[in-house]
Amino acid sequence: MKRYILFFCLSTLICLNGCFQDDTTLATDASRVGEINVQGLKDTSMIAYAQPLELTAEVAGFADDELTYAWYIYGGQYSKNSEGYRSHPIGEGKKLSYPVELKIGSYTVVCEVTHKASGYFTTATFNLNVTSDFSQGFYVLKETADGNTELDFYNHLKKTTNNDLLAKVLEAPLAGEPRNLSTVFQKTHLDPATATSTHATGLFVAHGDNGCVLFNTTDMSVMFDRTNLQYGEMEADEMPYAMVTFNGSNYYLSNKGVATDRCYDDWTSEYATGQLSLPTEAGASGLIQSYNLYGISYWSQNEHCLMRTTTEYGVFAGCFKIDYEEDYTGLRID
Repeated sequence: MKRYILFFCLSTLICLNGCFQDDTTLATDASRVGEINVQGLKDTSMIAYAQPLELTAEVAGFADDELTYAWYIYGGQYSKNSEGYRSHPIGEGKKLSYPVELKIGSYTVVCEVTHKASGYFTTATFNLNVTSDFSQGFYVLKETADGNTELDFYNHLKKTTNNDLLAKVLEAPLAGEPRNLSTVFQKTHLDPATATSTHATGLFVAHGDNGCVLFNTTDMSVMFDRTNLQYGEMEADEMPYAMVTFNGSNYYLSNKGVATDRCYDDWTSEYATGQLSLPTEAGASGLIQSYNLYGISYWSQNEHCLMRTTTEYGVFAGCFKIDYEEDYTGLRID
């Protein structure tokens, strides 16, 4: 009986061994493509229109003719594109030389490396921060010898000074003595090249009796002046005081009152012009500060009192008088 059991076990083992097929193979180039590791890329900052972005992707363990390279960019002026990172190719090959003719903003650059034999690919990304010659530094508002308005600019990246800037970009200073200089962030305006809405950092300059200009710090072009800042015609006796950004809104203040618009893409149409409605409420002044972290406070030249703006669901809803409080010592603002 034991001999029969032993014979049966041996027969079973022989049958199982006959059904087993060894399908193992040696490692091939196609099976090692998961080792593709792109090196030599890092976050960087560039000045628009100044010099090209030049990079070389480094991949160890592969011959150059085994791989293909493709480069793409998204973010910044392409932020509304939802078709994936391949929507905007900027180069091919191991070495990239890309002219940075982009609007100011934060971008992501993608290097896609593909193994020719297998079709397997991998990606590496890095951040590209695009600035301009006029966006990284300090502006100085000054009065010329003959009583007009000029700007000097110190570029802290290049450690250079650009004096009499307006005489270079406008061919002449602004008429009249300087009254105000302020920065406006994410200002909506129409891109003259595409006729669609976009955003830029603006530099507001008030000058003379009632002049004002809002410059685009990308190239110091004029975004707005008193001829087109408002939907309606600006009244002859309106004196622009300042423009300031606070809590997601841009505030324009004049002797006629206050007008606002929003800063964010989610709140503006792609066809928004950035022009303002006529100012409302009591006339303002150039004396402005934040108020309770929700709006701004200012001195009203008309009412001779402190006023504050108020918002509802993040939208400007008017201005109100700030009541006098006995023994009020002020509010600490972080």
